[in-house]
Amino acid sequence: MSGDTHQIMEELLMVKVIALSVHSDKHIVKGMLRAGASAYLSKYSASQELIKAIRLVMANQIYLSPRLPGLWRKTINRQDPIAPL
Repeated sequence: MSGDTHQIMEELLMVKVIALSVHSDKHIVKGMLRAGASAYLSKYSASQELIKAIRLVMANQIYLSPRLPGLWRKTINRQDPIAPL
């Protein structure tokens, strides 16, 4: 999953990646962000949350779904600050 994201980011420099997944494991989320994803949402997220994520990503911010475990959600970053939820 993160390997594909990394390849997309290398080949298409202007592309922003928003990951939708059923996985909430910290290592998977971190891998996606390190590979270049700008957002990570649960596939079960409401459409309003996806719209919020798109808007924040277009403003060059990172978005993490509030459905991710709160104890570690705030500790994950790529190098950019995480957008407030």
